[in-house]
Amino acid sequence: MLFANVVAGQASVNADKAKQMQSASIVKQVNSTKVVLHGGIHQYLTSLADTSNFQGVVLIVKGDTIIHKSVYGKRDREENKAINFKTQYLLGSLSKSFVSIAIMQLVESGRLDLFAPVKTYLPALREDLAEELNVHLLLKHQSGLATNLDEVTRYQLTELTPGELLGLINKTKRRGKAGLKFEISSLNFMLLGLIIEQVSGKSYEAYMKEHLFKPLELSYTGISHLFNPPANKANGYRLVNGKVRRVEDIVSYSYATADMYSSVGDLFTWAYALQHGLIVSKQSMNLLFNGGIKEHGNYGYGFRTQSYLRPDVYMDAGKLIRHGGVMNGFCANYHYYDKDDLTIIILNNYRNLKILDITFTLKEFVYGYVPGQRKNKYNE
Repeated sequence: MLFANVVAGQASVNADKAKQMQSASIVKQVNSTKVVLHGGIHQYLTSLADTSNFQGVVLIVKGDTIIHKSVYGKRDREENKAINFKTQYLLGSLSKSFVSIAIMQLVESGRLDLFAPVKTYLPALREDLAEELNVHLLLKHQSGLATNLDEVTRYQLTELTPGELLGLINKTKRRGKAGLKFEISSLNFMLLGLIIEQVSGKSYEAYMKEHLFKPLELSYTGISHLFNPPANKANGYRLVNGKVRRVEDIVSYSYATADMYSSVGDLFTWAYALQHGLIVSKQSMNLLFNGGIKEHGNYGYGFRTQSYLRPDVYMDAGKLIRHGGVMNGFCANYHYYDKDDLTIIILNNYRNLKILDITFTLKEFVYGYVPGQRKNKYNE
Protein backbone atom coordinates (compact mmCIF):
# COMPACT_ATOMS: atom_id res chain seq x y z
CA MET A 1 0.00 0.00 0.00
CA LEU A 2 1.26 3.47 -0.87
CA PHE A 3 2.53 5.45 2.16
CA ALA A 4 2.39 2.33 4.33
CA ASN A 5 5.36 3.62 6.35
CA VAL A 6 3.38 6.60 7.65
CA VAL A 7 2.01 6.24 11.17
CA ALA A 8 -1.75 6.73 11.46
CA GLY A 9 -1.40 9.44 14.10
CA GLN A 10 0.59 11.60 11.69
CA ALA A 11 -2.08 11.68 9.01
CA SER A 12 -3.65 14.96 10.06
CA VAL A 13 -2.68 18.58 10.37
CA ASN A 14 0.28 18.84 12.74
CA ALA A 15 -1.16 20.84 15.65
CA ASP A 16 2.15 22.33 16.77
CA LYS A 17 3.06 23.41 13.25
CA ALA A 18 -0.43 24.80 12.74
CA LYS A 19 0.01 26.98 15.83
CA GLN A 20 3.35 28.20 14.48
CA MET A 21 1.70 29.02 11.18
CA GLN A 22 -1.04 31.04 12.85
CA SER A 23 1.65 33.23 14.40
CA ALA A 24 3.34 33.82 11.04
CA SER A 25 3.33 37.50 10.20
CA ILE A 26 1.78 37.13 6.75
CA VAL A 27 -1.10 34.97 8.05
CA LYS A 28 -1.84 37.56 10.74
CA GLN A 29 -1.76 40.37 8.19
CA VAL A 30 -4.11 38.58 5.83
CA ASN A 31 -6.55 37.83 8.64
CA SER A 32 -6.58 41.43 9.89
CA THR A 33 -9.13 44.05 8.82
CA LYS A 34 -6.49 46.23 7.18
CA VAL A 35 -7.00 47.15 3.52
CA VAL A 36 -3.94 47.10 1.24
CA LEU A 37 -4.26 48.78 -2.15
CA HIS A 38 -2.19 48.48 -5.30
CA GLY A 39 -3.09 51.57 -7.33
CA GLY A 40 -3.42 49.97 -10.75
CA ILE A 41 -5.17 46.87 -9.46
CA HIS A 42 -7.62 48.91 -7.39
CA GLN A 43 -8.51 51.08 -10.37
CA TYR A 44 -9.01 48.00 -12.56
CA LEU A 45 -11.24 46.21 -10.03
CA THR A 46 -13.22 49.35 -9.29
CA SER A 47 -13.94 49.68 -13.01
CA LEU A 48 -15.15 46.04 -13.05
CA ALA A 49 -17.40 46.77 -10.08
CA ASP A 50 -18.83 49.79 -11.89
CA THR A 51 -19.28 48.21 -15.32
CA SER A 52 -19.38 44.42 -14.91
CA ASN A 53 -21.11 43.89 -11.53
CA PHE A 54 -17.90 42.62 -9.91
CA GLN A 55 -18.63 42.19 -6.20
CA GLY A 56 -16.33 40.30 -3.93
CA VAL A 57 -12.93 40.19 -2.34
CA VAL A 58 -9.46 40.00 -3.89
CA LEU A 59 -6.25 39.00 -2.13
CA ILE A 60 -2.79 39.01 -3.72
CA VAL A 61 0.24 37.94 -1.69
CA LYS A 62 3.82 37.61 -2.91
CA GLY A 63 6.17 35.93 -0.47
CA ASP A 64 5.53 37.62 2.87
CA THR A 65 4.09 40.79 1.36
CA ILE A 66 0.47 41.65 0.69
CA ILE A 67 0.27 43.31 -2.73
CA HIS A 68 -3.47 43.93 -2.67
CA LYS A 69 -6.30 43.14 -0.28
CA SER A 70 -9.67 44.78 -0.67
CA VAL A 71 -13.42 44.29 -1.08
CA TYR A 72 -15.83 45.51 -3.74
CA GLY A 73 -19.61 45.75 -3.83
CA LYS A 74 -22.33 44.21 -1.68
CA ARG A 75 -22.88 40.84 -0.06
CA ASP A 76 -26.60 41.68 0.11
CA ARG A 77 -27.90 44.06 -2.55
CA GLU A 78 -31.44 44.02 -1.24
CA GLU A 79 -30.45 45.25 2.24
CA ASN A 80 -27.41 47.21 1.06
CA LYS A 81 -24.95 45.21 3.21
CA ALA A 82 -21.30 45.67 2.31
CA ILE A 83 -18.75 42.89 1.88
CA ASN A 84 -15.99 42.57 4.48
CA PHE A 85 -13.03 40.24 5.00
CA LYS A 86 -15.14 37.81 7.03
CA THR A 87 -17.81 37.46 4.36
CA GLN A 88 -18.31 33.80 3.42
CA TYR A 89 -18.66 32.58 -0.16
CA LEU A 90 -19.60 29.26 -1.69
CA LEU A 91 -16.44 27.76 -3.23
CA GLY A 92 -18.04 25.57 -5.87
CA SER A 93 -15.56 23.06 -7.30
CA LEU A 94 -12.71 24.53 -5.28
CA SER A 95 -14.20 22.27 -2.58
CA LYS A 96 -12.64 19.37 -4.50
CA SER A 97 -9.17 20.53 -3.47
CA PHE A 98 -10.09 20.17 0.21
CA VAL A 99 -11.60 16.73 -0.37
CA SER A 100 -8.49 15.56 -2.24
CA ILE A 101 -6.32 16.57 0.70
CA ALA A 102 -8.58 14.64 3.08
CA ILE A 103 -8.21 11.57 0.86
CA MET A 104 -4.42 11.88 0.93
CA GLN A 105 -4.47 12.13 4.72
CA LEU A 106 -6.26 8.79 4.81
CA VAL A 107 -3.76 7.34 2.34
CA GLU A 108 -0.88 8.50 4.53
CA SER A 109 -2.52 6.88 7.56
CA GLY A 110 -2.49 3.53 5.77
CA ARG A 111 -6.28 3.26 5.84
CA LEU A 112 -6.79 3.87 2.14
CA ASP A 113 -5.12 2.50 -0.98
CA LEU A 114 -5.27 4.69 -4.08
CA PHE A 115 -5.32 1.67 -6.41
CA ALA A 116 -7.57 -0.74 -4.53
CA PRO A 117 -10.94 -1.41 -6.21
CA VAL A 118 -13.56 1.12 -5.16
CA LYS A 119 -15.79 -1.78 -4.07
CA THR A 120 -13.28 -2.33 -1.26
CA TYR A 121 -14.66 0.82 0.37
CA LEU A 122 -18.13 1.09 -1.18
CA PRO A 123 -19.46 -2.46 -1.56
CA ALA A 124 -22.97 -1.12 -2.28
CA LEU A 125 -21.83 0.67 -5.45
CA ARG A 126 -23.45 -0.98 -8.48
CA GLU A 127 -21.18 -3.62 -10.00
CA ASP A 128 -20.88 -2.16 -13.50
CA LEU A 129 -20.21 1.37 -12.17
CA ALA A 130 -17.39 0.03 -10.00
CA GLU A 131 -15.76 -2.01 -12.76
CA GLU A 132 -11.98 -1.31 -12.95
CA LEU A 133 -12.54 1.82 -10.84
CA ASN A 134 -10.22 2.96 -8.04
CA VAL A 135 -9.65 6.08 -5.92
CA HIS A 136 -6.84 7.27 -8.18
CA LEU A 137 -9.18 7.43 -11.18
CA LEU A 138 -11.86 9.23 -9.17
CA LEU A 139 -9.34 11.88 -8.12
CA LYS A 140 -8.11 12.27 -11.71
CA HIS A 141 -11.61 12.53 -13.22
CA GLN A 142 -10.99 9.46 -15.35
CA SER A 143 -13.80 7.27 -14.01
CA GLY A 144 -16.05 7.10 -17.07
CA LEU A 145 -19.04 7.85 -14.85
CA ALA A 146 -21.89 10.26 -15.63
CA THR A 147 -20.94 13.92 -15.27
CA ASN A 148 -23.74 14.68 -12.80
CA LEU A 149 -27.09 13.46 -11.49
CA ASP A 150 -29.22 15.28 -14.07
CA GLU A 151 -30.46 12.05 -15.65
CA VAL A 152 -31.85 10.63 -12.42
CA THR A 153 -33.14 13.57 -10.34
CA ARG A 154 -34.80 16.98 -10.65
CA TYR A 155 -32.68 18.50 -7.84
CA GLN A 156 -35.42 19.09 -5.32
CA LEU A 157 -34.99 21.37 -2.31
CA THR A 158 -34.09 18.69 0.20
CA GLU A 159 -31.16 17.47 2.27
CA LEU A 160 -29.86 14.11 1.06
CA THR A 161 -28.41 11.43 3.29
CA PRO A 162 -25.26 9.60 2.10
CA GLY A 163 -27.39 6.51 1.50
CA GLU A 164 -29.84 8.44 -0.66
CA LEU A 165 -26.96 9.93 -2.63
CA LEU A 166 -25.43 6.52 -3.32
CA GLY A 167 -28.86 5.30 -4.36
CA LEU A 168 -29.08 8.07 -6.98
CA ILE A 169 -25.56 7.33 -8.22
CA ASN A 170 -26.51 3.67 -8.62
CA LYS A 171 -29.28 4.74 -11.03
CA THR A 172 -26.90 6.51 -13.43
CA LYS A 173 -25.42 5.09 -16.63
CA ARG A 174 -21.75 4.79 -17.47
CA ARG A 175 -20.33 7.08 -20.18
CA GLY A 176 -17.27 4.95 -20.84
CA LYS A 177 -14.65 2.63 -19.40
CA ALA A 178 -12.62 3.69 -16.38
CA GLY A 179 -9.17 5.09 -17.11
CA LEU A 180 -9.67 5.93 -20.79
CA LYS A 181 -10.69 9.58 -20.78
CA PHE A 182 -10.55 12.74 -18.68
CA GLU A 183 -13.99 14.19 -18.03
CA ILE A 184 -15.07 16.28 -15.05
CA SER A 185 -17.73 14.44 -13.06
CA SER A 186 -19.42 15.47 -9.84
CA LEU A 187 -19.99 11.80 -9.12
CA ASN A 188 -16.25 11.23 -8.72
CA PHE A 189 -16.02 13.46 -5.66
CA MET A 190 -19.39 12.44 -4.29
CA LEU A 191 -18.00 8.91 -4.15
CA LEU A 192 -14.79 10.20 -2.55
CA GLY A 193 -16.87 11.86 0.17
CA LEU A 194 -18.66 8.58 0.79
CA ILE A 195 -15.28 6.81 0.94
CA ILE A 196 -14.05 9.30 3.55
CA GLU A 197 -17.06 8.34 5.67
CA GLN A 198 -16.55 4.60 5.26
CA VAL A 199 -12.80 4.67 5.93
CA SER A 200 -12.73 7.19 8.79
CA GLY A 201 -15.87 6.02 10.57
CA LYS A 202 -17.02 9.64 10.77
CA SER A 203 -19.39 11.68 8.69
CA TYR A 204 -17.72 13.52 5.83
CA GLU A 205 -18.46 16.85 7.52
CA ALA A 206 -17.14 15.70 10.90
CA TYR A 207 -13.93 14.45 9.30
CA MET A 208 -13.31 17.76 7.52
CA LYS A 209 -13.91 19.69 10.73
CA GLU A 210 -11.64 17.49 12.84
CA HIS A 211 -8.74 17.09 10.41
CA LEU A 212 -8.72 20.35 8.45
CA PHE A 213 -10.99 23.16 9.60
CA LYS A 214 -10.39 23.00 13.35
CA PRO A 215 -6.60 22.35 13.42
CA LEU A 216 -6.01 25.23 10.98
CA GLU A 217 -8.45 27.46 12.91
CA LEU A 218 -10.59 28.03 9.82
CA SER A 219 -13.40 29.70 11.74
CA TYR A 220 -15.31 30.88 8.68
CA THR A 221 -15.07 27.66 6.65
CA GLY A 222 -17.49 24.77 6.59
CA ILE A 223 -19.93 22.55 4.71
CA SER A 224 -22.94 24.45 3.43
CA HIS A 225 -26.44 23.16 4.15
CA LEU A 226 -29.65 24.09 2.42
CA PHE A 227 -31.51 25.19 5.55
CA ASN A 228 -28.64 26.37 7.75
CA PRO A 229 -26.46 28.95 5.97
CA PRO A 230 -23.47 30.49 7.81
CA ALA A 231 -24.05 33.84 9.52
CA ASN A 232 -21.75 35.89 7.28
CA LYS A 233 -22.59 34.29 3.95
CA ALA A 234 -23.02 36.53 0.91
CA ASN A 235 -26.11 36.28 -1.24
CA GLY A 236 -25.51 34.87 -4.71
CA TYR A 237 -26.36 36.80 -7.88
CA ARG A 238 -26.31 36.18 -11.61
CA LEU A 239 -27.55 37.73 -14.83
CA VAL A 240 -31.12 36.64 -15.65
CA ASN A 241 -32.87 38.11 -18.70
CA GLY A 242 -30.47 41.03 -18.72
CA LYS A 243 -30.88 41.86 -15.03
CA VAL A 244 -28.76 41.03 -11.99
CA ARG A 245 -30.98 38.81 -9.84
CA ARG A 246 -30.53 37.06 -6.54
CA VAL A 247 -30.56 33.29 -7.01
CA GLU A 248 -31.13 30.37 -4.67
CA ASP A 249 -28.22 28.13 -3.64
CA ILE A 250 -29.07 24.44 -3.96
CA VAL A 251 -26.21 22.61 -2.28
CA SER A 252 -27.99 19.34 -1.44
CA TYR A 253 -26.61 17.67 -4.57
CA SER A 254 -23.12 19.13 -4.17
CA TYR A 255 -21.93 16.73 -1.46
CA ALA A 256 -18.09 16.66 -1.40
CA THR A 257 -17.92 18.13 -4.89
CA ALA A 258 -18.99 21.77 -4.45
CA ASP A 259 -20.49 22.18 -0.98
CA MET A 260 -17.95 24.26 0.98
CA TYR A 261 -17.90 27.90 1.94
CA SER A 262 -15.02 30.02 3.19
CA SER A 263 -13.67 33.53 3.72
CA VAL A 264 -10.62 35.03 2.05
CA GLY A 265 -8.55 34.85 5.24
CA ASP A 266 -9.40 31.20 5.87
CA LEU A 267 -8.69 30.28 2.27
CA PHE A 268 -5.25 31.89 2.40
CA THR A 269 -4.49 30.23 5.74
CA TRP A 270 -5.36 26.84 4.23
CA ALA A 271 -3.32 27.53 1.09
CA TYR A 272 -0.32 28.76 3.10
CA ALA A 273 -0.40 25.65 5.27
CA LEU A 274 -0.65 23.42 2.21
CA GLN A 275 2.24 25.04 0.34
CA HIS A 276 4.41 24.92 3.49
CA GLY A 277 3.86 21.19 4.03
CA LEU A 278 1.74 21.43 7.18
CA ILE A 279 -1.24 19.39 5.99
CA VAL A 280 0.15 16.46 3.99
CA SER A 281 3.57 15.06 3.16
CA LYS A 282 5.78 16.13 0.27
CA GLN A 283 4.99 12.84 -1.45
CA SER A 284 1.27 13.59 -1.23
CA MET A 285 1.82 17.12 -2.50
CA ASN A 286 3.61 15.74 -5.55
CA LEU A 287 0.53 13.67 -6.37
CA LEU A 288 -1.89 16.51 -5.67
CA PHE A 289 0.06 18.80 -8.01
CA ASN A 290 0.91 16.30 -10.76
CA GLY A 291 -1.37 17.58 -13.51
CA GLY A 292 -0.08 15.29 -16.21
CA ILE A 293 -0.80 16.14 -19.82
CA LYS A 294 -3.25 18.58 -21.40
CA GLU A 295 -5.38 15.71 -22.77
CA HIS A 296 -5.94 14.67 -19.14
CA GLY A 297 -7.02 18.18 -18.18
CA ASN A 298 -3.68 19.03 -16.52
CA TYR A 299 -5.54 17.65 -13.51
CA GLY A 300 -3.71 16.25 -10.51
CA TYR A 301 -5.65 15.25 -7.42
CA GLY A 302 -8.08 18.13 -6.91
CA PHE A 303 -5.76 20.72 -8.48
CA ARG A 304 -5.00 21.77 -12.03
CA THR A 305 -1.39 22.51 -12.90
CA GLN A 306 0.06 24.20 -15.95
CA SER A 307 2.77 26.58 -17.15
CA TYR A 308 2.42 30.29 -16.54
CA LEU A 309 4.00 33.38 -18.05
CA ARG A 310 6.70 34.88 -15.83
CA PRO A 311 8.24 38.36 -16.17
CA ASP A 312 10.23 38.82 -19.40
CA VAL A 313 13.57 38.72 -17.55
CA TYR A 314 12.98 34.98 -17.00
CA MET A 315 13.20 32.62 -19.96
CA ASP A 316 11.55 29.67 -18.20
CA ALA A 317 7.87 29.29 -17.42
CA GLY A 318 6.68 28.70 -13.89
CA LYS A 319 4.20 26.13 -12.58
CA LEU A 320 0.70 27.37 -11.81
CA ILE A 321 -1.25 25.35 -9.24
CA ARG A 322 -4.91 26.27 -9.31
CA HIS A 323 -8.55 25.43 -8.95
CA GLY A 324 -11.70 27.42 -9.47
CA GLY A 325 -15.34 26.99 -8.73
CA VAL A 326 -18.71 28.19 -9.96
CA MET A 327 -22.03 27.87 -8.18
CA ASN A 328 -25.42 29.42 -8.80
CA GLY A 329 -24.53 33.01 -7.90
CA PHE A 330 -20.86 32.54 -6.98
CA CYS A 331 -17.44 32.09 -8.55
CA ALA A 332 -14.09 31.52 -6.87
CA ASN A 333 -10.48 31.20 -7.95
CA TYR A 334 -7.29 30.10 -6.20
CA HIS A 335 -3.98 30.47 -8.08
CA TYR A 336 -0.49 29.76 -6.76
CA TYR A 337 2.49 30.64 -8.98
CA ASP A 338 5.27 28.48 -7.58
CA LYS A 339 8.50 30.11 -8.80
CA ASP A 340 7.33 33.53 -7.67
CA ASP A 341 5.60 32.44 -4.44
CA LEU A 342 2.58 34.41 -5.60
CA THR A 343 -0.97 33.70 -4.43
CA ILE A 344 -4.09 35.22 -5.97
CA ILE A 345 -7.52 34.54 -4.45
CA ILE A 346 -10.79 35.87 -5.83
CA LEU A 347 -14.12 35.20 -4.10
CA ASN A 348 -17.15 36.69 -5.81
CA ASN A 349 -20.91 36.55 -5.34
CA TYR A 350 -21.74 37.39 -8.94
CA ARG A 351 -21.50 34.42 -11.27
CA ASN A 352 -21.24 36.04 -14.70
CA LEU A 353 -17.55 36.91 -14.67
CA LYS A 354 -14.60 35.78 -16.78
CA ILE A 355 -12.72 35.01 -13.63
CA LEU A 356 -9.70 33.38 -15.31
CA ASP A 357 -9.15 36.45 -17.50
CA ILE A 358 -9.42 38.67 -14.42
CA THR A 359 -6.88 36.55 -12.54
CA PHE A 360 -4.40 36.70 -15.43
CA THR A 361 -4.75 40.49 -15.57
CA LEU A 362 -4.14 40.77 -11.81
CA LYS A 363 -0.98 38.68 -12.11
CA GLU A 364 0.26 40.91 -14.96
CA PHE A 365 -0.28 43.99 -12.81
CA VAL A 366 1.90 42.44 -10.10
CA TYR A 367 4.69 42.00 -12.65
CA GLY A 368 4.35 45.59 -13.84
CA TYR A 369 2.51 45.04 -17.14
CA VAL A 370 -0.63 46.85 -18.24
CA PRO A 371 -3.66 44.79 -19.29
CA GLY A 372 -3.21 43.39 -22.80
CA GLN A 373 0.50 44.17 -23.02
CA ARG A 374 1.41 40.47 -23.15
CA LYS A 375 -0.47 37.62 -24.80
CA ASN A 376 -1.84 34.99 -22.45
CA LYS A 377 -0.06 32.23 -24.35
CA TYR A 378 -0.56 29.52 -21.71
CA ASN A 379 -4.29 30.27 -21.27
CA GLU A 380 -3.76 30.64 -17.54
